Amino acid sequence: MDYYIHVGFPKTATTTLQDNVFLNHSGIRYLGKSVLFKNNKEKKIYQRAGLFMNLWRQPKKDWNENDAKQIVQNCILPDCSDEKPNVVSLEELSYATPRRWAVPRRIWQVFGDAKIILTIRSQYDSLVSAYYWKFLNLELNDRFDKWFDKMMACSGEKLNQTNQPLNLPKYYDVVKAYEKVFGRENICILPFEWLIKEPEKFSIHLSNFVGIDSEETSRLLAWKKQNIRQSKSTIEYQRIVKKAYLNFFKIVNEELPMAKAAYYNGVYSSGFHGVVSNVMNKFSAPPRKSLAPLQSSFILEYYGEGNAKLMEEYDLDLKAYGYPCA
Repeated sequence: MDYYIHVGFPKTATTTLQDNVFLNHSGIRYLGKSVLFKNNKEKKIYQRAGLFMNLWRQPKKDWNENDAKQIVQNCILPDCSDEKPNVVSLEELSYATPRRWAVPRRIWQVFGDAKIILTIRSQYDSLVSAYYWKFLNLELNDRFDKWFDKMMACSGEKLNQTNQPLNLPKYYDVVKAYEKVFGRENICILPFEWLIKEPEKFSIHLSNFVGIDSEETSRLLAWKKQNIRQSKSTIEYQRIVKKAYLNFFKIVNEELPMAKAAYYNGVYSSGFHGVVSNVMNKFSAPPRKSLAPLQSSFILEYYGEGNAKLMEEYDLDLKAYGYPCA
């Protein structure tokens, strides 16, 4: 039984791969990206989602390999295929947390000799994209320059909430952690820029690694892209509406995080606010942020050496696609 684990990174077309390719490709058995809700009636889905989250979130003292294997036995194996590659996609597995380096070992403990897929993106772009995503979802209120200044100021400190976005796209460090457990031959790195500029190249590399039909992959990738950046006016509109909804949840629902998650996952995909957002997107452009020279220099210094090593060791021409390389 073959497992392929797509571990991110965030803002690298992960949702497009999950919703367009992994879910719909006839050659893949997609085990899904489960969202955990306390009111979930199906125990199997609840436990599967809990396992996926515990892989990256659970403290070392609480992690139990035998319990995790039991969940795989009861809740994942019955849905797996012996003929098709079984795919799990969860970008949180690449998150910058204190348990980041334990995640590959945990995956190996429960899935065995899996193959690892990593999608990456130039940090010049990924940090800007991460900012707008966080700003849209009310995770921060600062404007970009102030947010970036705060990150630079504490970049040398121990991992914390402020510098976490900087440590997330340290691709080389994460790749080496997975390589140590699974071996270089079992790792596939796909630059986001291939998908944008050379989609056939992206499709062929992904399909050859997983062992699926590349023409079908190409057709599915051509579907509507997911989680694209909203226009400036749409972002401001959605922030106003979300604040109103969250204030309402604070009054009527004690389980605010669950209500918040359910709201974010569904309210803008359809209904009145979805229609308004789509109309606004058609009449105004997404915000574009040009990095200041100091910001660009910092990014080059922070990621350049690691990117250069990744480029050499995995034969990736990252510099040609605008990655900071020392």
